[in-house]
Amino acid sequence: MFRSVYHYSNSMTDLSLLRALDSQDRVETERLLEEEPLQVSVRDPEDRVALHYAAETMDLEVFKKILESDLTLLDCEDKNG
Repeated sequence: MFRSVYHYSNSMTDLSLLRALDSQDRVETERLLEEEPLQVSVRDPEDRVALHYAAETMDLEVFKKILESDLTLLDCEDKNG
């Protein structure tokens, strides 16, 4: 998983969704997707977004929900391309 999200602190950015995805907390992930849909585009220090995390966990249902929130995430690249 992407553990670097835990070491990134920026009071201007809420990384709750990335943390929930990283820890595979399905209940919290779904709650955040419902209540705070803009979090899908928040980037971690490596420029990864929620879609990268969902792909890593191979959770197709969450992956689809994230894409439904913002289709432009398909074009997001992290620092590794």
